[in-house]
Amino acid sequence: MLSILDVGCGVAQRGDVNVDLRRPAACIKNKFIIGDVHHLPFRENTFDKIICYHLIEHVKDPFLLLDELIRITNGIVEITCPHRFMVYAKSTSHRHCFSRGWFKDFARHKGLGVKAIVRIDAERDLFKYILPLEIFVWLWKVDSVDR
Repeated sequence: MLSILDVGCGVAQRGDVNVDLRRPAACIKNKFIIGDVHHLPFRENTFDKIICYHLIEHVKDPFLLLDELIRITNGIVEITCPHRFMVYAKSTSHRHCFSRGWFKDFARHKGLGVKAIVRIDAERDLFKYILPLEIFVWLWKVDSVDR
């Protein structure tokens, strides 16, 4: 059975195990852990898939977060975040802005497999240019997942 961890889950709780800094009012208690995403309480290679949805732009150290996620997965780390050119990427709650190239450089430096795509907003193409919205990234240990 595929084991999924949702890091920074908020109220969504998409994983078999879900981690966030605070317990949401509506949560599945036996599947929720309060924790710091920079230092997760799991052994290496614990999860088949890790979901990190709109969290990385908020954390203090995105490198430490990604190192921690890679440490505890034996499969895929799936990240979604705003593209750095998106209007909301510069929100006051965001500490960092990312591009597809940033994730590719990180993966190359760490020896990871990577696939990164950008979702665009074609309906708002008022000035005949493509407006990037979000980045979808999949990272994996090259020696653990055959892609």
